[in-house]
Amino acid sequence: MISTLLVAAALLSADPASKPAPLTVQVGRDNTQVRVLTEEKTTILDIVSPHGIDKATIKRTTDKWPSPLVVRLHLKGLESLRVGDVTWSVSSTGKSLVTVSVPDGGVHPLGNNPYASVVRIVDSAKKIPLDAGGYFELTLPAKLLEDNPAELKLRWIDFYR
Repeated sequence: MISTLLVAAALLSADPASKPAPLTVQVGRDNTQVRVLTEEKTTILDIVSPHGIDKATIKRTTDKWPSPLVVRLHLKGLESLRVGDVTWSVSSTGKSLVTVSVPDGGVHPLGNNPYASVVRIVDSAKKIPLDAGGYFELTLPAKLLEDNPAELKLRWIDFYR
């Protein structure tokens, strides 16, 4: 059964008169949890995926996407995160090398391309597999949102699922 999470405005602000939630989230697995958080002016999709493989459809409920929009994945290893036609991968061995596959069909180190975005590894040991409580964090590049799509489709795979 597909779980649907409608993010309550209370998650965005303690003020009940605040604006409505800017996003709705639909996930593929019942045990995947997604929270929409606001830290200062940043909107964060905080995803906990015990199975390690899942998908989500994120729909904006406002005229524009919140910016910046961060995806935070609580996984042990990030084999891939796909958002639309762009895929980020973090190597599981050696130095944590991040690559991005872009719509032109190429696979590139982050470098200087419009889909470049740093994947932060937040973990006390800073090594893969991440400890419990560790996560990967990626700010979605403006290029993905420039056409202001009504929804974004995310898919992720954990090396250690």
